[in-house]
Amino acid sequence: MRRLKVGIPLHPEATGFEEGVHYNYTPGGHTLTLSMKEPRTSEIAEVQLGQPAFAVGTVDEVLFLLAKFGDSPWRVAHYSWWLNPPVMRPDPLADIRALKAGISLSLCVCLVNASNGFVKALRAVKFTREFSLSLLRRVEIQTRHRFDPWHYLHVVEKMKGDYPDGSNMIHDGLCVCSADLKPMHSVTARPSFLWQ
Repeated sequence: MRRLKVGIPLHPEATGFEEGVHYNYTPGGHTLTLSMKEPRTSEIAEVQLGQPAFAVGTVDEVLFLLAKFGDSPWRVAHYSWWLNPPVMRPDPLADIRALKAGISLSLCVCLVNASNGFVKALRAVKFTREFSLSLLRRVEIQTRHRFDPWHYLHVVEKMKGDYPDGSNMIHDGLCVCSADLKPMHSVTARPSFLWQ
């Protein structure tokens, strides 16, 4: 397995990426990749050191993860367990059982320069058990239903049209948490309210 670090390409063969936000949950864990063209020094610092906040919700079984670091705007990623190949689909029920045994989820956050594909910032974030359970339960629900890729794309495009700015999505009530900085830039997130 290749070890990521600041200053190297996210993927060795890639010379650039489309701008956007990508959340993924695989047997390797939870990742959030922020892809920005030529991120400024202040944007890099926000990801590395800014106060993080997260939100999660589902619309027609499409999971939306929102992330914010410091004063940066809310960024929105969509996810479905079915998008990964079978070997890359973890068992959310096993992870829920592990959470009940006291283990919490960690999220690897990676800021990438979309212009050249190089990693500009890395950060580990640790969620509380409550937020982790909310996230995993939403994924587990996805596993129980057939996946319709056209419906998934329709929901994603509709949400992009209805909520061009992630902060508007927050006002309609998702499971939101803020996080406190801990040593080594690890954070613990606390849920504020739940949206059903």
